[in-house]
Amino acid sequence: MFYRKIFYLLSIIIIAASFAIIVSEAQTSEPTNTQINSINFVSSQNTPVYPGSKNAQLRIEVLFNVNASNAIGNLSSLPPGFSPSSNSGYSSAARDLYGNQVYFINASDVVYFEYYLNVNSDVSPGTYPIGFSLSYTINSTTRETDYFTIYVTVSQYPPLMVKVVSSQWNPAGYPGTQNTQLQITIENDGNSTINSAVASLSLPSGFVYTGGSIQIGTLQSNSRTTISFSGINIDKSLSPGNYTFSITLNALMSTPDGVGYDAQGTITFTVQVESIPSYYYELNLLSLKWGAASPQPVYENSRYVQLSATFLNTGQYPIFSANGTANSEYFIPISNIDSYYGSISTGGTFTLSFYFDINSTSLSQLLSQNEVPVHFNVSYMINLGNNAYIVIFSNFTSFVGIENYVGVSNGTGVSLISSGWLSSYTVYPNTDNAIYTVQIANRLPFSINGINATLFLPSGFESNGCNYASAYYGTVLQSYSSSTLQFKFNVGNIPPGIYNATLLVDYIANTGGPGSRLFNLFQVQLNITGESNTLEVVDSSFPLSSADTFSLGDQFRLTIRNLGYDSMNYPVLTVNLPPGITYSNTNTSVFSILPYTPSVSLPSQLTVQSLQAYYQQVLSSSQQSSTQQSGIQKGSTITFSFPLNINVNSTGIYTANATLSFVDAWGNIRNTSISFQIPVLGNIRYIDVKVFGSLDIRSRYTNMTVVICNYGSSPAYNVYVTLSPPSTITSGASSSLLLATPSVFYIKEIPPNSNVSFPVTFAFNPLGAQSFSGASTIINYGVAPLNIQISYEDPQGNSKSFTTSLALSIEPFIDIALTGGQAVYSSNDIKVTGTLINYGSSTAYRVEVVGSTGKQTSSYFVGDIDPSSQYAFRVDIPASQYVPIVNITISYYNAFNENINRTLQLSVINQQVNETSATTTTSTSEMPEEYIIALFIVAIFLLGAGYIIYRMYKTHKKDIEKRLPE
Repeated sequence: MFYRKIFYLLSIIIIAASFAIIVSEAQTSEPTNTQINSINFVSSQNTPVYPGSKNAQLRIEVLFNVNASNAIGNLSSLPPGFSPSSNSGYSSAARDLYGNQVYFINASDVVYFEYYLNVNSDVSPGTYPIGFSLSYTINSTTRETDYFTIYVTVSQYPPLMVKVVSSQWNPAGYPGTQNTQLQITIENDGNSTINSAVASLSLPSGFVYTGGSIQIGTLQSNSRTTISFSGINIDKSLSPGNYTFSITLNALMSTPDGVGYDAQGTITFTVQVESIPSYYYELNLLSLKWGAASPQPVYENSRYVQLSATFLNTGQYPIFSANGTANSEYFIPISNIDSYYGSISTGGTFTLSFYFDINSTSLSQLLSQNEVPVHFNVSYMINLGNNAYIVIFSNFTSFVGIENYVGVSNGTGVSLISSGWLSSYTVYPNTDNAIYTVQIANRLPFSINGINATLFLPSGFESNGCNYASAYYGTVLQSYSSSTLQFKFNVGNIPPGIYNATLLVDYIANTGGPGSRLFNLFQVQLNITGESNTLEVVDSSFPLSSADTFSLGDQFRLTIRNLGYDSMNYPVLTVNLPPGITYSNTNTSVFSILPYTPSVSLPSQLTVQSLQAYYQQVLSSSQQSSTQQSGIQKGSTITFSFPLNINVNSTGIYTANATLSFVDAWGNIRNTSISFQIPVLGNIRYIDVKVFGSLDIRSRYTNMTVVICNYGSSPAYNVYVTLSPPSTITSGASSSLLLATPSVFYIKEIPPNSNVSFPVTFAFNPLGAQSFSGASTIINYGVAPLNIQISYEDPQGNSKSFTTSLALSIEPFIDIALTGGQAVYSSNDIKVTGTLINYGSSTAYRVEVVGSTGKQTSSYFVGDIDPSSQYAFRVDIPASQYVPIVNITISYYNAFNENINRTLQLSVINQQVNETSATTTTSTSEMPEEYIIALFIVAIFLLGAGYIIYRMYKTHKKDIEKRLPE
């Protein structure tokens, strides 16, 4: 029985489990008649649902796949903390998409079910399941129920979203600003409302905030508010620039659907610290004096003396609470700090007082004790407004005088006025007996004497084997007078430059009784000039003509300019010639020579061996002072001239080296090396002139060719050829028988052993005349000279010129020309007029003009026409009709009674036709025969041309017809 009971019990359990599985599978299986289309869970403000949201809308859209009716949606289960709102329940009837409740639902329709739920504030954000069952009727009788599980989301509270719109200092933010205010405008950049918040400011290093947190009121979404943090101090050592600040906000917030919550956030922003404007630094040191009310003298051993410094406010803002310190390495401070309390308006002043002992030990180290520097550090406050102020730190350095006891001052006894080389001469390395001068002045109120000056020389200078030079002035130097001291010493072989020397002046001040011994030290400069670029070769050439190879005794000229030496006395040039060139007088390549125009009467040349002896002689016999300028001065030139033998086989530029020896302004013998060029450029031996063509002048114009030949080894440059035909002076005026064209011809270059030719035309001038042996008879023919002047430059640029002559034979000839000739037909005759001019050199005898039309002939006897004379004529030729051309024959006899005829033609002007057309309109003139012939020829041409054009047209037409389609 026991086992049977167990069996029955197990059977019941198995059957119940099977039934539960069947029911569960039926509920969890995917429905086929309906399906969830969408789920929307939002707050009452259409925002996400948060913990604490009330009346949140849950909308479930369902797609029906079958026809149904009376559909009811039920929320079968809600998560903990979810509950229907007061105006909603667990069930909802179906509604169409327009919000209308529907009873009948067709297949493919979408309906929704709407619920309103409350979410407790203790619900955690997340996704929650909700059971949803859908009951509906199909086939009007069958009631179906579909089961679904849907999921809804509860969101996190919105974060605090605040941004800084602007930040600025009020009134200002400079290094050293105190109690200023920082204004920050913030904006609620989120969707939630900030009901209230507490703002805390965090500052970077260099800023101190003395205030607390700031309470902020309600700030809606996208709204702004400005918060101000007062009591901020900015360190004075802070550099201008941008600095990062942050604000922490603890806020009470509410979502758009009214859910309240707490939020915290930090926002960062940058604030600029600007440089302090210059107009804040308008505190100036107005005066500085010893004493309080009135100035008092202070000496190097004074103690507990008051130094009063008065400052002036020249700025735009009032100053208050100034503090200052004063320091000087020459003072021992007793009380070097002082303050001023009160307001100093613009233009106002305040005074700070300091007390010192004078440090005589430090003062003794100064060369001058007239004034000593004092350094002030002053801090003062400027009110910026809004209870903010800035502390300005200004530094000043000024000088205050320390009085000297009479006769013991180290800076006002003797002063250095000027220093330099004697007469501003130039000093070069290796100069002996150079004289350096200094001018000193006695600035004491009493005289001084026993002046013993010592110039301590730098390395490379010496005087009598010592590194110093001395000068003594034994005369009394009155007060405010000056005197010059001279120091003579030698300059060694040192580089050029400026060297420092120390001058010690030891003297006795006549202060009464034995007086006081005083010392003064000065620094002077010794300027040593280098000898480079002291000489310049101005000219090195052969002045007479350019030198040719293998030429002997060509005179050479060398000009040198003195660029640097104050004077060059007794100059001697020692020349070292290049190979192949020797000195003509000694036939050696090395020689010494004096200038071309020496200043004293000395031998014209010297040997190298006798050069030293020469200088010993001239220096011992010279009466000039070694410091007196003479000879070749700075900027002047010196010229040497000497003959050379050129024994080289090629032209070119040869370089010679030379040494110019002379005595300088200090009496030292100097040797300066130079180099110069010897141009061997070849020579032009001679220029030949040849003329090709007839030299007999038998007509008005005669053509010739002039040939210029260069015989030499170098080109001739810039050659000008000037032709001067024969001329004479008649009745006080110069006239030429012949005129040359061109009369001047330019040739840029004629190579050596080459020639250049050019044509010349001579025109006979009948107005010219020539006299022989002073006779007054005018003769226009005979033999006359033609002068040809040649000027050119050789390769050195030397200008050369010469004149040569050629004989021209001017034979007598007659050249009759007709000018102004005109033939006019009128009143049955032709009038021929004109002027005959004799351009020849001989008289035309028995001149006659004959006019002929071919049928009629007339003549006019002119007579004799002398050279350059003219006569007018008129010939009337009978003519019954117009003739276009007349023949004019000029007949004359020459001196040999030979008859010469010259015939020319003139066109006839028909004056009768013009007169008839002007007076009569009905008369007609007979057409000339020539016109008829011309018209006939034109007609024949036009007829032939028309026939050819017609034949071409017919041929072209046939070609077109053949090409056309049938």
